[in-house]
Amino acid sequence: MPYLESHQLTLWLTARGTSLVVRLDLKIYRLPPSTSKGMATTTLVDSGPIVALINQRDSFHAWCVSRLETLTDPLLTCDAVLSEAFYLLKRHTSDGPRRLTEMIHRGILVSDFALKPVAPRVMDLLKKYQDLPTSFADVCLVAMAERHDDAKIWTLDSDFRIYRKHDRRVIPLIIPDR
Repeated sequence: MPYLESHQLTLWLTARGTSLVVRLDLKIYRLPPSTSKGMATTTLVDSGPIVALINQRDSFHAWCVSRLETLTDPLLTCDAVLSEAFYLLKRHTSDGPRRLTEMIHRGILVSDFALKPVAPRVMDLLKKYQDLPTSFADVCLVAMAERHDDAKIWTLDSDFRIYRKHDRRVIPLIIPDR
C-alpha cells in the first residue's frame, strides 16, 4: 500500500547513567477511497435543510432532523447558501437567524468556499444551467462537490438531480423521495 509520508524518529533515553537509543520508522498511510468503508463522507449542505432544521413549521423539518442524526459534523457550505438561509429564516421565523448563527458558532455549519480560485468554473456552471432556476449558491455547491470528491450534497432542491460535477459525473445527494 502506498504511503503519504515516511519519518524516522530517533530517541535518546538516559536513566541512571544508562543510555538507550531507540529508532522508529513511521509511515503515514492513506486508505484509497474504495477501501475506506465506514469513514465519514463530506456533507455539503444547501439552504433548504438548514431552514427546515430551524423552522419547525417547515414540511421537511422532521425529515431533516432525522437525517442530521446520521451525519457527521461539520456540515460544509458556502456564504451564498448561508445568505439564502438567513434571508428565508428572517422572513419565516422569529429567532431563526439567531439559531443559525449559533449553529455556525458551534461549528455545526462551516463555510468552506473561496470564490476567487474557482470563479471561472462558477461562471461556466451558471452559463451551462441558465435554462434552470439555478442560483449562485447552487453552482457554488457544485464547485465544492468538485473539490471534495467524496462529497454528498444535502438538499431539498430537485434541480441537483440534473447538475453534474466535472460536467458529467452524478453528484451523490441526500434528498427526500418525492
